[in-house]
Amino acid sequence: MLAYGLISIMLYCTVHALGELAVLFPISGAFAVYNTRFIDPAWGFAMGWNYALNWLVMLPLELTAASITLSFWSGARDVNPAAWVVIFYIVVVMINFFGVTGVSQAEFIFSIIKVLALSIVVGFYIFGIIIATGGVGSQGYLGAY
Repeated sequence: MLAYGLISIMLYCTVHALGELAVLFPISGAFAVYNTRFIDPAWGFAMGWNYALNWLVMLPLELTAASITLSFWSGARDVNPAAWVVIFYIVVVMINFFGVTGVSQAEFIFSIIKVLALSIVVGFYIFGIIIATGGVGSQGYLGAY
């Protein structure tokens, strides 16, 4: 927990510094352009390529992780994982065809789904505690004495 707190503070400071740079020096480009401008052009070049290679690896990794996650359900085990990768890739491409508007709408919809799922899980936890403590029916407390 201490490590999470420390990293959270460091990330907060980093994002604040990047925000101040963006306000003071507005540029057309990604954050690697700030490294080119303030550190060295070679540093910015290397950072840009590292960021590009990162995303060249991350998208296939996320698609594969999604197909592996689906393999936990018995109905999805009958389908080849490569088919799930192709389906998720098509969904990602279709979302990106609509530009910023499509991505923002997809993020909004996925956020609603996450909030609803979390609400359902919390509701089941509360309902389980009520049942276990004897709040429903006449069976009394459930569990060991």
